[in-house]
Amino acid sequence: MDTHRTSIIGRERELGALERALTAARAGAGRAVLLTGEDGVGKSRLAAEVAERAAVRGMRVIRGRASAIGLRVPCRPLTEALLELSRDRRLGPEAAELCRTALAGLTALREPGSSHGATSCAASLVVLGEAVLRAVAEAGRDGGCLVVLEDLHDADPGTSALVEFLADNIAREPVTFLLTLRDEPCQALELARVLARRGSGTLMGLERLGRSDVRALLACQLSAGLEELPDGLVDRIWAQSDGNPWAAQELLTHLVGEGLLGYDADGWRLSGRPCAASVPDALVAGVARRVDRLGPRGRELLAAAAVVGTRFPAPVVQAATGMADDEALGHLHAALAGGLIGTAEPAPDWFAFRHPLTARALLRTLAPKEQARIARDCAGAVADLHPQLSAGWCLVAARLWETAGERDTAAGLYARAGSRALAHGAAVDAADALDRARSLLAGQDAAADGVPLDPRHVPLYAHVLDSLLAALTEAGEGERAWDLAGAVDGVCPAAAGPERAAALHVRLARAASVTGRADEARAQLSEGRRLLGADAGADGAVDAAAAALALQSGAVSAGEEERARKAAAAAERAGNPEAACQAWDVLGVLARTRDVAESTGCFDRVRTIAERHGMPFWRLRALFRLGGDDWLTEGDVARLEHARREAARIGAGDIGGAAEADLALWLVLSGRFDTAAQLIDDCWTRGAGQRDADRARHLLAADAVLAGHRGKRARMEQAVAEFHRWDGDRSPLATLTTGLARTFCALLEEDRPRAHQELARIAAPGAVGAGHALDGRHGLLHLLDALSEGAHTSTASVQAPPVSAPTPTEEGDDEAPLAQLRWNRHFVLLARAVLLGRSGHGDEAAAVLRAAWNVASPFPVAYHLGLRLVAEAAHRDGWGDPTVWLHRAEEYFHQASVPAVAGACRGLLRKNGVPVRQRRRGADLVPRPLRQLGVTVREYEVFRLMAPRPANRDIADRLYISPRTVEKHVASLILKTGRPSRAALSELASTVLLDDVTGEG
Repeated sequence: MDTHRTSIIGRERELGALERALTAARAGAGRAVLLTGEDGVGKSRLAAEVAERAAVRGMRVIRGRASAIGLRVPCRPLTEALLELSRDRRLGPEAAELCRTALAGLTALREPGSSHGATSCAASLVVLGEAVLRAVAEAGRDGGCLVVLEDLHDADPGTSALVEFLADNIAREPVTFLLTLRDEPCQALELARVLARRGSGTLMGLERLGRSDVRALLACQLSAGLEELPDGLVDRIWAQSDGNPWAAQELLTHLVGEGLLGYDADGWRLSGRPCAASVPDALVAGVARRVDRLGPRGRELLAAAAVVGTRFPAPVVQAATGMADDEALGHLHAALAGGLIGTAEPAPDWFAFRHPLTARALLRTLAPKEQARIARDCAGAVADLHPQLSAGWCLVAARLWETAGERDTAAGLYARAGSRALAHGAAVDAADALDRARSLLAGQDAAADGVPLDPRHVPLYAHVLDSLLAALTEAGEGERAWDLAGAVDGVCPAAAGPERAAALHVRLARAASVTGRADEARAQLSEGRRLLGADAGADGAVDAAAAALALQSGAVSAGEEERARKAAAAAERAGNPEAACQAWDVLGVLARTRDVAESTGCFDRVRTIAERHGMPFWRLRALFRLGGDDWLTEGDVARLEHARREAARIGAGDIGGAAEADLALWLVLSGRFDTAAQLIDDCWTRGAGQRDADRARHLLAADAVLAGHRGKRARMEQAVAEFHRWDGDRSPLATLTTGLARTFCALLEEDRPRAHQELARIAAPGAVGAGHALDGRHGLLHLLDALSEGAHTSTASVQAPPVSAPTPTEEGDDEAPLAQLRWNRHFVLLARAVLLGRSGHGDEAAAVLRAAWNVASPFPVAYHLGLRLVAEAAHRDGWGDPTVWLHRAEEYFHQASVPAVAGACRGLLRKNGVPVRQRRRGADLVPRPLRQLGVTVREYEVFRLMAPRPANRDIADRLYISPRTVEKHVASLILKTGRPSRAALSELASTVLLDDVTGEG
C-alpha cells in the first residue's frame, strides 16, 4: 500500500478549463491562468497533472518555482524555466538563441558586473520581458508551450513585473502560463486580481474538497474501493482535515504509521482512537512555519487561542496575553491574512482556526505546564469579562479549568452547563457536559462506573448522574443510560440522601424500560420503593414510573390506570411536575384506546404543566401526543411534523424517533409506500447501535403494515416475526400487525375469509387487551361483518336506519368514539351503505357511500379496496353504480401491481356481463427463473396461491375463474417446471415466495 499515491479528485471543473486553455494555446491563442488557494489545497498537484497532459499532447513544458528559503534570487521562477528550456536538445537554433538572450538578461539582474551586452538587455524589464516572451513563443511554435511558475507569493518584485508584461502580451502566442500562489495578501495576489480585472488572465480559486471527494481520495490512496473503506475512517479524516487534501493525506499516513489503520485478511481495519494531541509531524512543522511569520507576540496570541479551542473569543485571549487593543488587532489581522484563522460569524469578536488541526498542532508545540498556565490565564479572563458565566461561557470556563488541572472547579462548571442545557431542551449537549462532570468527580476515565472517593463530592455526583440519565434517555441514548447502572448502584444513600438515591433508580428504570429490559426496570423501581419506605407514594414519582413501565410492557390493568390517576394527583399536590407529566401521559395513552377526545384532554394537561414549569422535553412529548391524536382523528399530521422537527432541533432522539414511526405509519395508509420505506430505513440507520425496544417495535409494526398494504406476505410475516422477537406480543401494537397488516394483506390476496378470521381472532372477548385504535376492530370489522352472509347483529342491524337519523347505540358499535376516527369512519360508513342497500334504501346507501369516499380521500388503497368490496354487494342488492366502481378499482390495482384484486375486479365485471379489456402487462412480476421457463402472468397468479395446497375451487374463487381453468394452469405449471406432482409444485411455490422476501425488502 502506498499512502502517498496521488490522484486528481474533485477538480474536474478546473481541469476542464485548463484543458481548454492548452487547446487554445496550440491554436496560437495564449492565456495566463492563475491558480490560488490555501496551503495544501492541491495547487501544485493540479499544475503537475496539467503539465503531464500538455506533454502528452506534444507541447513543450518548462517549470520554475519561487522560494522563501535562503537568499532571495531575482526572477528565480523564470530563470529556472528558461534553464530547463536551454537544456532541451530538440530546441531549434532560433529558439536556442532567443533563450540564451533572455537568460543573459535575467542573469544580469543579479550579476551587475557582467558583460555590457547583457547589461543593456537588462536595462529595461519591459525589454527583458519581450526577450522572455519571444523565447517561449518560439519554443512553442510547433506544438505549443506550457510555462508553469509556482509559489509566486514568495517571488520578488522583478518576477511580478515580468509576469505582468508576459500576461498582457501573450494573447497571440502559442503559450499558456500557469501560475500558482496562496490566497493570502501579497504582491502576487494583488497582481493576479489586477490581471483578471483587465482580462489578461484567468483567476481560478481552488476550494477544499467535499466529504465525498475526501472519501474518494482515501480510497485512491489505499488502492481500495469506496465500499472497502473501514467504518469511521472517512468521518475521522474529514472532521480533522476539513477537506484539505494534503492534510487528509498526512492524517492517513499518520494513522498507518501509528498502527491505527492496518490491512489484514478481511481488508482495511481501523482500530483504537488517536490521542487528542496526536498530529502528524509534517502538519506540526507546517503550522509552526506559518505561525512564526507572525513574530513572538503573534505566536503567543495564537497559542492562547489554541488553548481556548478551535473557536475562540478575541477579548479573552487578548486579556490573557495582556496585549493592548492595537497590538492584538494587528496580530489577528496578520493571522487572518495568513489564512490561519477566519471570522466565526455571526458571533461578534469570535474567530476560528481555518483547520481544526491548526489548533492541535499549536498545542503540540506547548509543554503541559505552559498549556496549564495559559489555560489558567484564559479562565481568569473569562471570569473577569463574564462574571455570571451565562450560556456557553460556563462551558468555555469548564474546559479551561480542566486544562489547567483544576478538576473540582471544572466538574462544577460542567455540571452547571449541563443542567442549563437540559433545562433548555438541548439533550445531546447536556449529556456531553454532564458526562464530563461525572468523570471528573469520579476521578476516573469516562468509561468508569466508580463514584467519588471524597464523600463531599457524592451529593453533586448524584445530582449530575440524575441529570445525565435524563439527558441520555431524552436523546434516544437509552443503552448508554443503562450502562450507568453500576454508577447508580455505587451511590451511597447515606451520603446522597435516600430521596436522591431513589430518584436515580427511578431514572434508571426508564432507561431499562426503553431498552427492552422490563425485569430490570421492575427491579430498579422496587429498589426505589425500598429506599423511600413509607414515603414511596408521597410525590407520585415511583407510581407514575411503574404505570409507564406497565404501559410499555403491555401489562396494563384497570388497577394500573387507577394507580396512574392517583400518582398524577399526588405529584401535583407534592409539586413534582415531572411525575405529574408522566402520569398524565400514561393516562392519555390509555384513554386513546377508547376515546381520542379523552386522551387529548390528558395530553393538554401534560402540555400545561410542562409550559408552566419550563420543561421542554415534556412540552415536546405532549406536542407529539397531540399530533398523534390529530392524525388519528382527521388525518392531519401538521402537529406531528412540527414535533418531529422540534425533536431534531433540540436533539430529543427518543421523541423524534417515536414521531417518525407514527409518520411512517401515516405514510403507509396514505399510499406513499416508497417514502414510508425510506423513512423506516432512515430511522433504523439513525438508531443503529441503540437498543430502543419501543422504537424497534413501532418501526417493525410500520414495516409489517407497509408490506401488508403492498400485498407482500412473505416480507410482512418476516417483519411480524421480528416484531415478536422484540416482545411485541405484549405491546398494544400487536393488534396492529394483525388488523392492519395481515388482514389487509389477505384482502389484497382476495382471501376474505382469512381476513375475517384474523380480525375475529383479536375482536373476540378477552382475546387481547386495549390494542391499537386502528387495528380494524373499530372499522374494517364492521364492513367485513356487513359483507358476510348473516351479518353479526352486534355490529349493525340489517334494518339499519338512514344515516341522517341514527339510533342510540352501545359502546363497541359504529357510533363508538373509536369508530369515528377518520380511517375507521371510512369502513364504518361503507358497512352502513352495504346494510342500507341490502334493506332496500338504495338512495340513502349511495349518499352514505359518497360520505365514505370523502372521508377516505387521504387513503388511496383503502378507498379503492372499499370500491371493490362494496361493488359486489351493490350489484347483488341492485343499488349504486358498481360497474364504474369496479373499473376504477381495477385500474388502480393494476397500476399498483396487485394482480389478485385487479383480477377479481375484472372477473366480477365479466360475471356482470361487462366487456373487459385484456391486461397483458405484469410479466416483470413473474420471477426471472419462472419467466425463463415460459410461465405466464396468469399462471403465476395461480402458482402464488398454491403454497398452502388449496383445492382448485378455492383458487378459482380467489381469481374469479373456473375450476377447469385452474386445472389447466396447474397442469401447464407442472409441465413447465418439471415437477412430478401437484404437491411438488406447491413445495416450489412456498420456496419461491420465501425467496421473494429479499427482493421485496
